[in-house]
Amino acid sequence: TTRLWIRVGMAMKRELGDDGYGLFEEWSQQAESFNAKDALAAWKSFRADGKVTVGTVLFEARKHGFGTGIPRAMRARPTTPAAPRKTVLDKNPTDAYALALWQAADRNDAFVAAHPYCQRKGIQHAFGAARGLASGSLLGQNVDCILIPIREHGVGEVIAVQAINSAGRKQTFGTIGDGFMLLGDERNTSSIWHAVEGWATGCSVRKAKKCSVALISFGKGRLQKVADLAWELYRPTGIIPHPEVDQ
Repeated sequence: TTRLWIRVGMAMKRELGDDGYGLFEEWSQQAESFNAKDALAAWKSFRADGKVTVGTVLFEARKHGFGTGIPRAMRARPTTPAAPRKTVLDKNPTDAYALALWQAADRNDAFVAAHPYCQRKGIQHAFGAARGLASGSLLGQNVDCILIPIREHGVGEVIAVQAINSAGRKQTFGTIGDGFMLLGDERNTSSIWHAVEGWATGCSVRKAKKCSVALISFGKGRLQKVADLAWELYRPTGIIPHPEVDQ
């Protein structure tokens, strides 16, 4: 598939640098639709410090029955052992709390939409959010909040949670890192995606623009970073950033 082809190229660029183009071109020529100009353009767009690893590509290839289609040089290349995973105590002390909030949250669509914040914003569905009690210096103690999951690469594991109380005060728990929220189906890459700041803004933009996918960034100055990362990972037709003030 085109997505697998792109991700294999990303992994090659990460592992082999610019020296890997010959291998990428040779492997790409196996496809009937091979176009040298397109292959070179794609290669130039890949980053040497990209996020896609050989292990990720091999996993996806096996899952889709393409295990033997990965270049042998890539399969045989030794990988550096991963560093031991840090414990919760080594990371942001709110990481564990963020996960606990999300695990205990109520994801019922009607219940989330009935929260005062959603009512005020005119949000009629959960849109990936949940509702639960949270405590924080900006929120108060055991406050009824909307809980927004911030996921690795938009669709992966929850790595942080933003809590919003009835007054609209926000507090984020956990480590955002490369996390963001993706509203919609990431497989729909044939359309224009929209990148915004804040969950409520994402809900509004998705409804107003009738877009299939909205990317939501969290934290100041991260909008373009999220748009760039999503482009590298998913390659939709285009991504339009909306640097409006977070609602």
